Amino acid sequence: MNGNTMKKKMMSLLLVAAMVLTTLGVTTLGNTAYAAENEITVYVTISDKGQLAVDANGQTMAYVPVTVPADANGTATVDAVMVAFHEEYCPGGYVTEDSAWGKSVSLLWNVANNYGYSFAIDNAPLSLGVGQDLVGDGGHVYGYI
Repeated sequence: MNGNTMKKKMMSLLLVAAMVLTTLGVTTLGNTAYAAENEITVYVTISDKGQLAVDANGQTMAYVPVTVPADANGTATVDAVMVAFHEEYCPGGYVTEDSAWGKSVSLLWNVANNYGYSFAIDNAPLSLGVGQDLVGDGGHVYGYI
C-alpha cells in the first residue's frame, strides 16, 4: 500500500503543477487581450475661426483618427483624446489647468484664446467639460478655436 499511496501523491502533485502552469498561461494571455481591448479610436476635427486646422505636414485636421486608452466602459475623456491628438500632430499645443470648475483649456492647437474654446462630441456640446465628458470608440470630438 505504501507504493500505491506514493504514486497517488506524485500524481496529485503532477496534476497540481499542471493546473498552476495552465492558469499562468491564461492569465498572461488574458492581460494582453485586455490591454488591446482597452484602446479606442476617436476621430478629431479642429477648426480655427471657421477654417479647418492644418498640421506642419499640410494635413487637414478633419476626422483624424486617434488611438487612446479607454476606461473599463470603453470610453475616454475629451481631455485624454486631445492630449493624444496633440502629442501626435501638434506637440505642446494643448495645455489645461485645474480650476474651481474642473479642467480649463488654456491652449488648443498652439493657439491661446482669451475667449475660450468650444468642444463637441458627435455634434453635441460638452455638458461637463473636457475632464469629465466621455467619448466612445468611433466617436468624433470637435475642437473650435
